[in-house]
Amino acid sequence: MIAPLIALVVLPSSAAFRPALARHHRAIPGLRAPPRLPARGVRPLPRRASVCAEQPRKAAASVFPEGTQLAAELRAAKTAEEALQIAKTHQEDLDGWDLALCVSRVAEKNPGFNRDSATDADWRTWEWILRELKTTISTLSPRGLATLAVSLSKLKGGSHRIELLKALERRAVSADLKFDSQSLAGLLWGLSNSRYRPNAALVDELLNKAKNLSGTRTSDHHQTVLALKRLGVAPEALSTVLPPPSPKGTPLPNDKRGGTQRNHVAKAGAGAGTNRKNRKKKGSAGNADDALKGGTPAEGTPPETGVALLGELKKREGKFDLMMQQVVATAKSETLTSPNIAYILSQAVLPRPRGMGRGRIPPPSCRAGWNVLMNRLAFAILDADDETLATIMKSLVQLRVRPSPDITRAVDQRFQAVVSEISPSMLAIMLRALGSMGRPSNRAMQAAAERLSEVVNELDTKDLTSCLRTLAQSGYSPERKTLDRITSELVLKSQELDMDALRQMAASVSKLEGGPSARTPESRALSLCEEIEKRVPELDQGYSAEGTPSAEGGYPDEMRFDTMAPEGKVAREAAGIVWAFAQVRHEVKPYIMRSLEKRLIDGAHSLPPKTLINLFWSMARLQPQWKWPVEVMHVLQAAVVHKGNGLTPGGVGTLLWSLGRVSYQATSHELLEVSESVLETTMADVDAYTVSQSLWGWASLSHSPSPKLLKSLESRVLMFLPKFNAQSLANTIWSMARLGHLTNADILREAENQAVKKMKLFSSQNIGNMLWAMARVEYRPGNVFINEIENRAYTVRDHFSSRDVSNAIWAFGRLQIEPGVGLMFGLENATVQELPKFQPQHVTNLLWGFAKLRHTPRDSLMERVLAKVQEQLPSLSGQGLSSCLWAFARLNQPIPAKIVDNLSTQVLHNVNSMNSMEVTNILWSFPRLKVKPSQEVLTALETQAKTQIWDFNAQNVAMSLSAFAKMAYPPQTALMRGLEQHAFMEIESFDAQALANLFWAFAKLGYKPGPDLVAVMENRIQNLIDDFNSQGIANILWSMTKLQQKPGPELSAAVLKRSSKLIDHFSPQGIANALLGFAKLNIQPPRLLLDTTEKRVVELLGDLTPQSLAISLQAFKKLNHPLSPKTLDGLQKRAMALATTTRATDKSWILATLDSMGVTPSKDLINAYETATNRAVSELDGEDIIELLWAFARLAHRPASGLMMAMEESIARHVSTLGIEDLTGVWWAFGRMRSEPSTGILNILAETTIGVVDEMNAQEKNDVRWAIQKLELESSFVDLDKALALGGPSSASMQQGVGDATQS
Repeated sequence: MIAPLIALVVLPSSAAFRPALARHHRAIPGLRAPPRLPARGVRPLPRRASVCAEQPRKAAASVFPEGTQLAAELRAAKTAEEALQIAKTHQEDLDGWDLALCVSRVAEKNPGFNRDSATDADWRTWEWILRELKTTISTLSPRGLATLAVSLSKLKGGSHRIELLKALERRAVSADLKFDSQSLAGLLWGLSNSRYRPNAALVDELLNKAKNLSGTRTSDHHQTVLALKRLGVAPEALSTVLPPPSPKGTPLPNDKRGGTQRNHVAKAGAGAGTNRKNRKKKGSAGNADDALKGGTPAEGTPPETGVALLGELKKREGKFDLMMQQVVATAKSETLTSPNIAYILSQAVLPRPRGMGRGRIPPPSCRAGWNVLMNRLAFAILDADDETLATIMKSLVQLRVRPSPDITRAVDQRFQAVVSEISPSMLAIMLRALGSMGRPSNRAMQAAAERLSEVVNELDTKDLTSCLRTLAQSGYSPERKTLDRITSELVLKSQELDMDALRQMAASVSKLEGGPSARTPESRALSLCEEIEKRVPELDQGYSAEGTPSAEGGYPDEMRFDTMAPEGKVAREAAGIVWAFAQVRHEVKPYIMRSLEKRLIDGAHSLPPKTLINLFWSMARLQPQWKWPVEVMHVLQAAVVHKGNGLTPGGVGTLLWSLGRVSYQATSHELLEVSESVLETTMADVDAYTVSQSLWGWASLSHSPSPKLLKSLESRVLMFLPKFNAQSLANTIWSMARLGHLTNADILREAENQAVKKMKLFSSQNIGNMLWAMARVEYRPGNVFINEIENRAYTVRDHFSSRDVSNAIWAFGRLQIEPGVGLMFGLENATVQELPKFQPQHVTNLLWGFAKLRHTPRDSLMERVLAKVQEQLPSLSGQGLSSCLWAFARLNQPIPAKIVDNLSTQVLHNVNSMNSMEVTNILWSFPRLKVKPSQEVLTALETQAKTQIWDFNAQNVAMSLSAFAKMAYPPQTALMRGLEQHAFMEIESFDAQALANLFWAFAKLGYKPGPDLVAVMENRIQNLIDDFNSQGIANILWSMTKLQQKPGPELSAAVLKRSSKLIDHFSPQGIANALLGFAKLNIQPPRLLLDTTEKRVVELLGDLTPQSLAISLQAFKKLNHPLSPKTLDGLQKRAMALATTTRATDKSWILATLDSMGVTPSKDLINAYETATNRAVSELDGEDIIELLWAFARLAHRPASGLMMAMEESIARHVSTLGIEDLTGVWWAFGRMRSEPSTGILNILAETTIGVVDEMNAQEKNDVRWAIQKLELESSFVDLDKALALGGPSSASMQQGVGDATQS
């Protein structure tokens, strides 16, 4: 029990001790299970030297002697930035070990970490860590030195790197350090890969340490020898570094059952029927001697040497089951050498053993032997030479065995060790096998690329093509110099290569160069494509215009396909060429493409389904550099339909994706039906790739498949959501939303969860698509998703395209998710960058999203957006115009007059295609923008509203009527009746705001609805009374007053009750309208409500307008509510402050109301009104002058002579427009004030009065005669007096009277 615990504490990541740990950890309460092996493709020894950075935090803190909780936090850091942040936070607590761990995480997560890619804060922290390491390196243990050495070898540069390596060199020769095999191997490996040549004395010292080590493991030994070889140690010195033979009891690698070799072999032997206790003693010694000499062992005795084991294996050649049962299951570990294992695996290939396929369990009879073989395989690989290694790799690939991480790392490591010595032909074999076994490490691919550059001239075409394909598929990008050496030879040999090799090599070289985005003018892939272009005319040499072989020419050897028609052969070659061009994204010359198109048209019917699918894929990849003619698309579609039975689900997915990518809307229905039929019949074989690609293709083509198929795919989507990568996840959800089939709540929730997990891999396009899809189905995600996607969007904000940014802002607006300030600023910057590429739909979505969020962009951006709208006006649809105008109105964004005129003109052109909502939004926008369009535009909108009246909902009715009312445009009776009827039918759909707007619009337009509508409106108002705000109550009361519609007792009581609750929220104008409504409708509020209203008026004194002040005073008077002296004094002071902006009518009302309330207006107020009137008297009309004159007269106040003269001149100008009431009021005012009017005004008034005297009633005649008497003008206007008495004018006497008046 003690030994496993020691192993757990000292070497938790060691593969050799894991079986013991696995066996014992279950028996110890509270002891954690041993950690899993590192991921595939990572070197084992450097991994151990970095002290298992991926261990769980708690385990790390409790297992390692050097490990603290801080060290555990550093090991658990998922990014270099996170590790640096932890180091920055705990600077005072870091020791040398923690600093080395931090360097290890940075090197592992971001080997290219440099000044350009780091933030200022991270770079300062990094510089501090390296400086501190130079002073604390003397405290590092051997394990810490190994960790630091491996980390420095991974980093590509740094100002302190060489200095640290020198300090590490000095520390490594210290006498107090005692290296174990693992630490020494890690240190040597790091030094050998760091591109730093250490001191020869250090190398000798480390060599001596390696010689004196005991208990060296095989893997550490190989690591040590390889590193010393790279450091320049002579081969004869390396031979002295030999590992001791594996002692009995050493655990086998990857043995999950635990136990030692002897125990394991004993168990396996027992399973095979061997009983060691009952062996025959006779001949046992002789058999043992024979085994030691390499002879044949006794029956039932395991061979003692590898040679003997090989002999036993060959005796059972061709009988794999017996070989595994009788030999391998009982074999000793040391006899399973690499040649023996290679031979066993080669026998397993032919014939292939039953049940040895991928993911299957071997037959019970072979299981014990197979487990022994797999447990020993990693050690055998590390001992294998190049040919043996190649045999093992080939056999594993042919058997489709999924290797364990240990085996994969062993293959990767051994390949690096032997690649520099293998032959060219062997290089191709091993590279193919390495690529098939999994993703090889970059170091292995780097070594392979260097070897390939050395032997490129010795490889034949097939092997060279295979090597390049493997390098390209691994995702590794070789160094520029290495790639140049390889590709330069390819270009020189390109003329000797056949067409198929050229195509394959062009595609591979393009990937190795980094793809089209990283391509330079000196690209070798382009050179190979140019060579292919030169060969294209050769296709015509053996193919006549009629589609048959020509007499003169023949087909090149690579074109001869025995089972294919001549035109099919050439078409297949043409398809391969197009595929190569698509891989490279080569800009093909037009005449070359036309030639290829002709060959494809002629031979499309002979192409197999897979080639046809690849053709469609190539066409999609070549967009938009080349647009395929309709004829080619029709022919290829017909060929696919004809051979639909040969389509696979994956092929259908690629086909639909390709058609969607080229946005080919003329896709034949037959092709779509065939694709649906294939998926329906093969649904069990449909994988995640096919589901995502098919849905995306249908959505891009705006084609909705059958509901049954969509339902089946829906279940597959739910199954594959965890397997989708970020791109497939976003595309699938976007496609389902676009097809209108994203209704399953389980899919939405799972998609949200998976998106959170994969958010760090989301691109700007994925973000836009995901948000758009959720907004389309109005699914609001949780806060975790919102925070994650906002953070990711901020990270990739500089990569948003025009479509992405418009989709994101539109979705944020629809979902009512308000992004942070930083993200909005970043999206605005992206908009500025991408605005030249915006399509009309992008512009309208952008503006609509800003408006929904009530986010007003900065002025510079809005100016550019307005210019873009002006530029794209001819392309805007009715929906686009509606969205733009609605957005500008909602944002209160002023629009230049020129753009308004252009928008109105465009509305006129598109009005016939607008629906009810678009018409309503445009009508609503004009008054909000303070714009009244031309009569022609309003008439056209009114006509379209009548056409769409039956599609109007409650909101449309209320908004349209409100807009007409604000623009003072009364619609025709037909439309008003239609809206009235529609409001009656939709009354239950009206909310409180819509009801208030509807009533207000009727009142403003002067249209009194029918009693039926009024009755249901009042009933609806009473039902929704608790939903009305203060503005709604005020509008309802004002509207009823205007329409003279007295509410019933129940509604009146409900309105009073609601007003009492909302009185503190009323605005000044709302209070005025509510009080006026109460007064005019004879609704007497309780005294408490009036007192509270008075207090509210006092609170809002500073916000009162002249109109609201006048209306409130008049309403209080009519409601018989006496105002306190304090309130009256405050109202008069407010009236004085507003004197210059108060209309004449309001001045008259204020003064008259105060007088009628028994309050004498203050002299200051009267003087303020007089002064303000004197300044603006020239701008007043006749009615305003008469109102003021009447108000002054009521107060018996005689204005100053200058004001009186100005008022007389204004009355003289407007006397022809005065009615009899106004004319009588002027006489009455002059008489009341006992002023001395001028002769001119008196003559004008007398002449006008005589002209209308016959129309006056008795009271009006008496008022004029009273004024003449007060002015003592009876003698001057005798005829006027007679006319008033008799009703007839006398011109002569009028002239005489004027003369007498002048003399007086």
